[in-house]
Amino acid sequence: MNLNVQDLLVLHENVNRNVGDERLNNFYLSKNNVDILSSLSKLIEEQILIKDNSLEVTLNKLIIKDLKTILKNGELTVGGTKKDLIERILNNIERIDDEYLELTPVYTPTAMGEKLLEETKYVVHFEWGYNNISLPQAHEIATNQIGDTHLDKVVEIYKFEINRIYKSTPIDNKLITLYRGLSEYFKRYKNDNDSARMYYNLAYYLQIKITLENMESPMSSAYDVYGKFSEERFKSNLEPIHFREAIYEQLIFIEGLSNEHIYDLFTQDVSHYYDLDKKIFKYVIDYLIAYLKKEDDKEAFSKIIDLIKSEYLIPKKERDAFKYYLDEDYYREENAHRNRQTIKTNINKLIKEDVNIEVEIDIDTGEIVWYIEEDELKKL
Repeated sequence: MNLNVQDLLVLHENVNRNVGDERLNNFYLSKNNVDILSSLSKLIEEQILIKDNSLEVTLNKLIIKDLKTILKNGELTVGGTKKDLIERILNNIERIDDEYLELTPVYTPTAMGEKLLEETKYVVHFEWGYNNISLPQAHEIATNQIGDTHLDKVVEIYKFEINRIYKSTPIDNKLITLYRGLSEYFKRYKNDNDSARMYYNLAYYLQIKITLENMESPMSSAYDVYGKFSEERFKSNLEPIHFREAIYEQLIFIEGLSNEHIYDLFTQDVSHYYDLDKKIFKYVIDYLIAYLKKEDDKEAFSKIIDLIKSEYLIPKKERDAFKYYLDEDYYREENAHRNRQTIKTNINKLIKEDVNIEVEIDIDTGEIVWYIEEDELKKL
């Protein structure tokens, strides 16, 4: 069969649509300049689709108003459900003018097409490529790596890519995206809360683990330009992302599990893949639960910060060296040629002279820095 993955996406996008009403605005197909009509012709040549103009198929594509118009032409009653109307037309076809029965053909799958649609349902899930698996990659994995399987191919594609990356780099940001994507799929499409929770826990663990490991470098985003540990930046890494709050809300509000039980599940899920630093992650899970319950999370967060400051931060000497590099070596070198000059003014004068002022605010400290362009200075 001479079909590529783009042809398969065209198939899924256009099956059971009227000829002339093809789906031409699909994001992936448009972005890749796919000739959709040519793909449809190929699908017909391969006997995957046919342009079906039988009344049994085409009448189903009409709205009730159009069906009633056909019935009125044959002087037939127009009451009942859509199914009733179609059956009445088919049973009284000789009473209706042919011009009312010249309906638009429909792209209808053959038996081989139905089988192919079932086998390639995964293409719709991966067409956006936002989960680190592109559509061509998903198709290659499905075709050459996992082979013919009765299992859910979306799940098997995720698992294959997770295992491939995990074997070489168990601590990898790419895995966070894959764990999240599979978690979301189990939650939204499989109604499998246990699997959704497990892969969410893996993503959440890795998110925190990578943050903690990054603290071993003075270049880490956990430190500001002066080498000071930023609690707020770290706190942002503890918060759940998007829909995934629903996974823990299920455990907290629906199942009514205790903090200890939820932590035991977290430990059970993560320990299959990673060695767990149980002390800090016990505090992390307590914080996550307090956050989602909209309770005071300050105590839980303080325990995390105290532990980080005692066991995870690099020595102050190393951070101070980084600060010196930034403050002294870099800024001194950049500004050595400048002679500092100042002028004195006040806010009222700035307003009166309509001076344009730019303001930069440090989101961690609240420090405000004011900037005035050279042209604006001339007004003073």
